Amino acid sequence: MSIFAVINIYLFTRCKYKRFVCNNKRFVCLFFNYFSNYFYMSDLERVKKVFEYLKSNKYFRNQQDFVERIGSDKATVSQILNGKKEISKQFVCKVVEAFPVISEKWLNGEDVDMLNAPSTIVAAPSNAYQKQAVEVELSDVIKSQRSIISSQQSTINKLTDIIYEMTQKK
Repeated sequence: MSIFAVINIYLFTRCKYKRFVCNNKRFVCLFFNYFSNYFYMSDLERVKKVFEYLKSNKYFRNQQDFVERIGSDKATVSQILNGKKEISKQFVCKVVEAFPVISEKWLNGEDVDMLNAPSTIVAAPSNAYQKQAVEVELSDVIKSQRSIISSQQSTINKLTDIIYEMTQKK
């Protein structure tokens, strides 16, 4: 199968312009330069991308916090992130267990999204800081629900009084 056929198949399945046909060598070079990270992302690049995503979205504060969350040691994580140590299946499993938002299939090199769908994420908070944040959030939700229920009860009482008055007038 030629490189043109592969690109045409990709474009046909992914591109909104289905009639586009690739037969230009210059386009092939531009296409692969643009999508090279997508096609050839190494395991190390994937782990670094996960680390940066989790850190930028405040899933952990620093590398030490990350190490504690996954249950590993700092030296091992540092060696993995610096490319000095192979990424083991055990390491991938620890990361996915600690951060269920990350797709294990993606970390293992499969062509899926990096993040799991929200419906597949079911995990309890793993540290005291997160537990406290969840408790505060739940407390706020409960308070707002109580105020809504109180308001609705008041409306029900007013409507009941109006109905009662209307039935008395007849």
